Amino acid sequence: VGFECEIDYTLDIVGQDSGLFTPELEIYQPIDVFLEYEPMMLVAGPPTLDAVEPGEGSVAGGYGVDLTGTGFVAGQMDVLFDGVPGTDVVVSASTQLTVTVPEGTAVGAVDVVVGYSGSAFESGPLAFTYLEADSTVALSASPPNAVLGEVVELQASVSGASPTGDVEFRDGTGAVLATASLGGSGSATASIDTLAEGSHVITAHYPGDARNGAASSSAVTVTIAGP
Repeated sequence: VGFECEIDYTLDIVGQDSGLFTPELEIYQPIDVFLEYEPMMLVAGPPTLDAVEPGEGSVAGGYGVDLTGTGFVAGQMDVLFDGVPGTDVVVSASTQLTVTVPEGTAVGAVDVVVGYSGSAFESGPLAFTYLEADSTVALSASPPNAVLGEVVELQASVSGASPTGDVEFRDGTGAVLATASLGGSGSATASIDTLAEGSHVITAHYPGDARNGAASSSAVTVTIAGP
């Protein structure tokens, strides 16, 4: 914003013979004035939350849900699931927004609230239910063809919501050949050298944990030749 104003200056002049006198000197000079301000959001009160659709989903998170209510402001909304902020909040109207659900810490119902960023204003809670994540298991055997007494390495890779626990490696009769713990990458490995001569149909079974459902792999055939 630019404008002009008048500024009065008083100039004191001392002469050698004339003594002290103080004439008034008026100077008219345009100056530039720059105003800085931060945008402010004025609201009558907290937003309200009327519905979350769908009201349940995998504990793994990463999918979108729709929220309806009142008082939604674009670029100003936080959505919390059990205190954990959702991401990619998009306000399409003052009564509707979408948000990506964060990964949950446990299976079960949690509170969802909406609020204004940086403000204590917050809606009342609605329930959202985290469900067990679907798990999948992939099994590989190396080598798939071996001789009697040779070591065969079985590796199972489990996907889901950061799965933990053990994996059982089973032969075609259901007998457990070995049990191995999942590492941080979701893989479990077992080395077997006791397979008898002939063909073995092997599967890997994951029993699940507090956040992940049980799952079994497709069968892998390992053939053991005689000496």
